[in-house]
Amino acid sequence: MKTIISLICSILLISCSTSKMEKNVVNELLKNQLIKLPYIKVVMKESLQTLVSLEYYEKAYQDKNIRLGDMIRIRPESNPPFTWPIDSLEITKLKEKHKKDTISQLWRKNNFQGLKLKLANARAIKNFKSHLSKRYFGDEGIAISKPIITSDKEFVLIFFKTFTLGKYSNHPMQKAILMQNKEGSWRIKEIYDDPNIIY
Repeated sequence: MKTIISLICSILLISCSTSKMEKNVVNELLKNQLIKLPYIKVVMKESLQTLVSLEYYEKAYQDKNIRLGDMIRIRPESNPPFTWPIDSLEITKLKEKHKKDTISQLWRKNNFQGLKLKLANARAIKNFKSHLSKRYFGDEGIAISKPIITSDKEFVLIFFKTFTLGKYSNHPMQKAILMQNKEGSWRIKEIYDDPNIIY
């Protein structure tokens, strides 16, 4: 009985520390992106599919030997030489771990400490006649995936997509971001996007 209780406590402790880590990652991402995208006012409550960030990274990893100028599906935004801290074995491991992670996480206000952002559900965002769309007409919103943390907890992948409130946007910005834990703070190491989309 004691073994079962200690096992349950361990699982709960790991779960709490992971969710705290996810919260820190999302907070750091938003702080960083809001500097670059100051028009973001709204966050979609529902998270995007978890695996989309890993899919972006995997395509970039698979296309890493394609010459610049040739057709690349996803590419890092930095300049070569590129680094690939998540190898094919870790990609496979993470895909297996998160393949059943299809339930959308609901972000809460406390996920965004110190940030003045409105949380809204996807239905209100898509309804151009809603009070939300009228109030924030022309402002930007952001939808974020649940972070994928590597086995060693040193790196994390997260995906975001922007949208415009109250009107249709042809090419929303969408990127996968690789973040690294440096002395307890998450810093962006690389950004991956589709070079064939013009924002």
